Amino acid sequence: MGRGVIGRCANPSCKAPDSRLLRYLNNTVCAFGTCQAYATEQVAARRSATASAAAGQPVGPMEQCFHLEQILGVRECEPTELSVPKRCAEELDEDDQAISYEVRGQFGMDETDAQRAGFDTRWVRLTDLIKTIEYEALDDALSKYELSVHHRMKRARVDAYNRQWLESSA
Repeated sequence: MGRGVIGRCANPSCKAPDSRLLRYLNNTVCAFGTCQAYATEQVAARRSATASAAAGQPVGPMEQCFHLEQILGVRECEPTELSVPKRCAEELDEDDQAISYEVRGQFGMDETDAQRAGFDTRWVRLTDLIKTIEYEALDDALSKYELSVHHRMKRARVDAYNRQWLESSA
């Protein structure tokens, strides 16, 4: 078991002070008995949601992003949701395309839960971000990402080409 971190327990009913040692549920829950029960419920709910999703059944309310810190990546479809024939097709159908962003932010069932849980990085569909993030903040974060990605990818291509050229000429 890991060492843990010092912080505020993610259990909304935890009465412990903010500077508790958090060892459970990815270092978000303290060792108090009620908090251990909370962690067990969370793990069971996540396993159930994962099993339902794997079986193709709709799942209950999922955690959403309530605070967006940074956009880290983008994709235009969820490859795990595509069948083999669709993945091998020359073009994706329009209904198979769903823009998702890799987001660094705070996630939870509601805004208070998200603040208590702390930061995480997850893939989130654009349609879900629009539901919980103020338009101006979302547009600003996406604009920053889009501007930075162009320059970074261009530089990466040039660097990769230069390395290959230097290796082949040596």
